[in-house]
Amino acid sequence: MTPSEIIEEARTCLHGTDHTWPVNEAFLHMRINARQRQLFTLPVLWKNLEYFGKQVTAPLVDGCVDLMDLEGTELWPIESIDRIEVASPGTSRYKHDRKVTIVKASERFDHHAPRVTIRSHFIEEVQTTVREEDGSTMTVGDLEGVDEIRIWYSRRPKTINGLGKVRLLVEDESGVETVEQRVQDVEIGDPWDWLLVHDLVKSIIKRTAQDDAEEDDPSWQLADEAEKELLALFQAHVKGFTHGMEMNTE
Repeated sequence: MTPSEIIEEARTCLHGTDHTWPVNEAFLHMRINARQRQLFTLPVLWKNLEYFGKQVTAPLVDGCVDLMDLEGTELWPIESIDRIEVASPGTSRYKHDRKVTIVKASERFDHHAPRVTIRSHFIEEVQTTVREEDGSTMTVGDLEGVDEIRIWYSRRPKTINGLGKVRLLVEDESGVETVEQRVQDVEIGDPWDWLLVHDLVKSIIKRTAQDDAEEDDPSWQLADEAEKELLALFQAHVKGFTHGMEMNTE
């Protein structure tokens, strides 16, 4: 379903009730966007990093990668980074596919090289100060000589704006890429997009119920029960998804 179709389904669920429909649908689109982003974080919490997992190979510039450079591409946005590897060793001493350890800044010297920190969407190699025989010092980066790294990450859905549209990278016949705003189905997919319908029904009732008594409303209770049942099915689906894919490829 598209965001507008989700709103229409929620309207159908509330037909004949006392809950006044908001005039401005932009707020409902914003609610759909927020809830879908929340749902996209659940597979990581359910220990399945592969469900919304993607990968990208990025060149190193002075031992660093600015993740904001991916903004506007099909690979953006990144929700969480799960693993980093050496994709192109260059002149370094590492082999292809060598794991790069992601460390906290305060613990960067507690792990073996190669190491990187991730701060404010910026991947940066850990640097070590080495003292030379003549008493001078020099700084050596863990990824010195490495040309490219491979980033394995979990993505989050593209932002749905107040008009129910998302930003998409579009390529014309001549190969020129432009960013356009288009209406498309929500990325959570069928039948899980009904989680967005149930949530929207509950949200509307909460905004229109008298004396904050939304939980006593029969429509709210029905939507809440339906949401819980579908969320349990979604969890079971996510937890078994990767294993099922592996079984199908044998």
